[in-house]
Amino acid sequence: MAKPLPLLHTWLPDSAERVVVLTSKSVTDALNTADCARRFRHVEVVDGYDAPGAELGAERLHARFGFERIATVSESDLLRAARLRRRLGVAGQSEESARAFRDKYAMKKRAASAGIPVAPMALVTAALDLMAFADAHGYPVVVKPRMSSSSPRARRIDDEVDLLNFVSAGIVRRPDGVPGGWLVESYVAGELCRVDGIMAGGRLLRAWPSAYVGGGADSYSRRGRSRSVLLNASDPRTAALRAVAAEAVRALPAPDEPTGFCAEVFVGRGGSMTLCEVACRAGGARITDAHQRSFGVCLLAESLRGQCGVPLALKTQPRELRTV
Repeated sequence: MAKPLPLLHTWLPDSAERVVVLTSKSVTDALNTADCARRFRHVEVVDGYDAPGAELGAERLHARFGFERIATVSESDLLRAARLRRRLGVAGQSEESARAFRDKYAMKKRAASAGIPVAPMALVTAALDLMAFADAHGYPVVVKPRMSSSSPRARRIDDEVDLLNFVSAGIVRRPDGVPGGWLVESYVAGELCRVDGIMAGGRLLRAWPSAYVGGGADSYSRRGRSRSVLLNASDPRTAALRAVAAEAVRALPAPDEPTGFCAEVFVGRGGSMTLCEVACRAGGARITDAHQRSFGVCLLAESLRGQCGVPLALKTQPRELRTV
């Protein structure tokens, strides 16, 4: 738990009596310690939030407080939160569901089986896998870690020289400890768009699309400095993007509890739709801020409420953009 901590007590009722927070020292150092102690039942601070010791700390906290739910706002926490739920017998997203949303290869295999268009793809464990894929499908290709969030290490490879440089850099390893940890895909020409909202039990409760500014399919490699703009209801892409997102959520074992999602879709000439990926979290890149300004609903807060079994503030799917 990091960035949302200062607002968490306003999102969840009775936080001082019911909410236990596990977070890192780097987060609490920037906050008022007395405020944290007053707003939550307990705040557990660990030096290494991403280390296995944090999971052991969560188990000790459960022995002390007896959790009914485990909630997270980070995509990188999905699998370990699911593992903790199984070990502790706590309700919430399963390991199968978490892995389906984290593992891009498994995710898109499920989507393709459901008839959703995805780019040709293959797992990569050695340079020869890349060469074989390029021989079969041609250039350009895109190489990305199979399990990472937002694909910050994604790389477009345009020709054999590019491929040789990529391989010579020694990048093809096993990231995240996953055999076959890299994924290669055919490059999809078109505009990269996204759909953000809340899902539950395989259906969309709230969904609104936006397009990355600059629009090209290479936007995935500029995520650290990308911007997006919400589409109008009358935009011809709006209904089609929402439909693809709904199909993707139905194709995956989505959690029963209301949870944030972010689906990315390539829109080609003539309006063709190709799924890039779908994440089980509220969108980043300040999309949550834009959604709140336009609709008066905080997707991050709604996702946490849903995971915690708290009624949502959102009521209906909006029909138009508006300013609050």
